[in-house]
Amino acid sequence: MSSLSSSIAYGHSRLLFITILSVASFLTGCGDHDKTSTQVAAKVGADEITIGQVNSLFTKMQAMPGKNASQVKHEVLDNLIDQQIAVQQAIDKKLDRDPAVMFAIDESRRAILSRAYIDKIRAAIPAPTPAEISKYYADHPEIFAQRRIYNLRELDVMVKPGLADAMRDQIAKGMTFDSIAADLKGKNIPFNATSSTHAPEDTAFEVLSRISVLKDGQMTLIDTNNALSILQVVSTKPAPADEKTVTPYIQQYLSNTRSKEEIVKQLKSLKGATKIEYFGEFLANSSANTEATKASETNSAKPQDQQHPSD
Repeated sequence: MSSLSSSIAYGHSRLLFITILSVASFLTGCGDHDKTSTQVAAKVGADEITIGQVNSLFTKMQAMPGKNASQVKHEVLDNLIDQQIAVQQAIDKKLDRDPAVMFAIDESRRAILSRAYIDKIRAAIPAPTPAEISKYYADHPEIFAQRRIYNLRELDVMVKPGLADAMRDQIAKGMTFDSIAADLKGKNIPFNATSSTHAPEDTAFEVLSRISVLKDGQMTLIDTNNALSILQVVSTKPAPADEKTVTPYIQQYLSNTRSKEEIVKQLKSLKGATKIEYFGEFLANSSANTEATKASETNSAKPQDQQHPSD
């Protein structure tokens, strides 16, 4: 690589690093500060860079081969100095008053504060108990105890009125996968035929719930508003997973599911207690949006089991 190319590559990587530091330091500036976080590591003009800032960013970095912790911290500090110089220049040139910059700062602040509130909700949710984990394992043998690896053939077809019923009828009459593909081709209906191997943890629950009950050679139709597919199980291979092995994944899944439900519940409650007004172009659709939200909340409140720990 030429010296010019090397300089350009270094400049780009350094600029990226400074940009990352800009975001990260903004995030870390929103928390509480202990004594260490206020100890000065360097001064840039009248502005201070603290040891706490350096350490906070250092802990988020991956190990750098050939460099010890002290060297990496010095690099972090050096980049924080570059960042602070850029901040000072931006303020000096009144870029902090630019409408686009002000909007970006406000947008970042809103995102950070809302995330902090969501994280606080998550932190208050108790972890799944061993009994809950065992129950989930027992309730989903197709994912765990009776886990299989599936070799599939798939026909992805363009959705057309009445086509799903016709293809469902073809499967019921015992038509083969290849015969259905030939029929689609003869009718000039676009489709895509593929072969693939799937493990349960890599498969959407809607699909898994269908193929787990099929024998080798059998087919099923997946019909949604946006997709129409025929799946054929060519062959399967037993690959059971014991409870001890998958416990961490089930625990994470149950925690995530419980968190999502609690977040939706609390935000719904807060939204219901808050006066919300719509204006301008949003006024006309406010009633429709309210009804759609109610319908969505009603559906989400119904018992559903369409995910598994890998989702």
